[in-house]
Amino acid sequence: MALCLRSPGNGRERVLFPDLDWFQWPRWSPDGKGLIVAASDRSNHLGGYIIDALTGAVNPVLNSEKDDYNPVNLLEWSHDGRSVYFTQNDWEGQKSELILLSLETGQEKRIASIDGQNRFFMLPLLAPGGKTLAVIVLDQNQKSHLLAVMPAEGGELRELLELENLTDSPRGMAWGPDSRSILFVKAIRTGGQERPNQRRNELWTVTIETGKQH
Repeated sequence: MALCLRSPGNGRERVLFPDLDWFQWPRWSPDGKGLIVAASDRSNHLGGYIIDALTGAVNPVLNSEKDDYNPVNLLEWSHDGRSVYFTQNDWEGQKSELILLSLETGQEKRIASIDGQNRFFMLPLLAPGGKTLAVIVLDQNQKSHLLAVMPAEGGELRELLELENLTDSPRGMAWGPDSRSILFVKAIRTGGQERPNQRRNELWTVTIETGKQH
């Protein structure tokens, strides 16, 4: 797979070919020197990897051979770029954890967990100010997704809204520049019973303080 980088100033493009079997959901580091991706290496090890933005060299930061260890969702940088957020889900045991991993020491800090509720963390996304973390929670009991927020260093998880169809990619959720709202994509079924997979995507926003959607 190739990673294409385009300069916003002059539009020039560079193409990198990281030594990975596949990768997805690239996220720029705060210093602009690299991108973290969820990926699989040539030995089929799933995990998180940092790709050097100049050379394309790959540095593993989160790797596992265990079948029940599933960090391959969106990985998110901390505000200072020294740590990354990731999810660890035990699907059979119905346990989910949101973890902050120090890139300097390798120490892991559990900042949130869900146990025995058949709910699982999916997509952590840090607000521009670095103080609040938005996260998608998959609720397998209700067959829906929850959009919630919490302090970036850990604390109470506050649910903002529930959606039956929320695209599970970074394009489906983004913070507003003032960290007071979140934009998200709502998928509306339009095909009826004859075309159950036909949908129309709508761009919505939710206010963090009130939970109001518009």
